[in-house]
Amino acid sequence: MATMRRGVSKGLRKPVILDLQEPLRATTWEQMKRIDDALAEVGPFGEVWLIKRAGVVQTLRKIDTVNAVAAFR
Repeated sequence: MATMRRGVSKGLRKPVILDLQEPLRATTWEQMKRIDDALAEVGPFGEVWLIKRAGVVQTLRKIDTVNAVAAFR
């Protein structure tokens, strides 16, 4: 059974339709939206971490890092 979901990605700013062959198993659509938003917000040296505990994604950690060499020029 295919699962279809429509959402707006911050980076693309247009609706995106996903046609999945299987339903999501480890995340919800809301979590996927938050992950996408976090990836769109971090700078070029940023990181987005997902922390999974007891089979469930519990934490989304966003780290925005700057290049120290370029920052002091």
